[in-house]
Amino acid sequence: MFTFPVLTAIIFIPIVAAVIILFMDPKQRDLIRGTTLATALVLLGLSAFVYFSYNGEVTRAGGLLESQEQLVVDGGDLVASQMFKEALRFEEKYNWVDSLGISYHVAVDGLSAPMVLLTGMVAVAGVLISWRIEDRIREFMAFFLLLVAGVYGVFVAVDLFLLFFFYELAIFPMYLLIAGWGWVKLREYAAMKLTLYILIGSVVAFVGAIAMVITANSFFNTEAGAAVFVQAQQSGLLSTTAPKFSFDIIQLTIAAEAGAFDALGYFGVETLTFATFWFPLIFIGF
Repeated sequence: MFTFPVLTAIIFIPIVAAVIILFMDPKQRDLIRGTTLATALVLLGLSAFVYFSYNGEVTRAGGLLESQEQLVVDGGDLVASQMFKEALRFEEKYNWVDSLGISYHVAVDGLSAPMVLLTGMVAVAGVLISWRIEDRIREFMAFFLLLVAGVYGVFVAVDLFLLFFFYELAIFPMYLLIAGWGWVKLREYAAMKLTLYILIGSVVAFVGAIAMVITANSFFNTEAGAAVFVQAQQSGLLSTTAPKFSFDIIQLTIAAEAGAFDALGYFGVETLTFATFWFPLIFIGF
């Protein structure tokens, strides 16, 4: 089994590189550009490794695709949650704020693996397109790498709080990049407008996330919910011994599939991963 924390490396390499760049001499512009490009190429290489490894796992005989098809054939309760859980690869999980049910939980699935690769490609393209920037190149490249780190984090987060953390992390450098290096006449207006729209949407989504967690906890404390929770434990979906306040997406998918709230049903629990998870939160938040 592959044990190197490749997803953690993908997230934190650009952050470390950004800090290093901020301590460089601003007059060494070629060195700054070269360091940024080298970082982006390393990220692209790791992203390609994640994508092609996942793709190979899906297509090989007896691999993920066949196991998912078998789960569908077998049927039973919580099959969608089981499919989601077993589709995760390169999984890393460490308790972060245990009292609030928050953990550092990252992994990739069939939706996020290609997005990780695409982010690596865009990072390299962004560095090359920005090669001729002369104004405060050190700060520009550092903020760009922080933005890349935030985007990577969004795509690999399995814990809902971690997803919001990286999403908000990406907003900060994005605002600075637009306000500092955008079109002179409209850059401050554009940066403020875009940031406000994103912040308002994310706040509403966060309210929806809190509502989901509270509803899931209330459901698991009912007789029917307790039975579902025990069944999820027996199926290997959960490692916790008792339902509690948690932002783990897997536990929320179980509650959704079991009928704790109907808003998610419209989007299908089968596709309740990083890309589709955002939209139900908006509606629940309202």
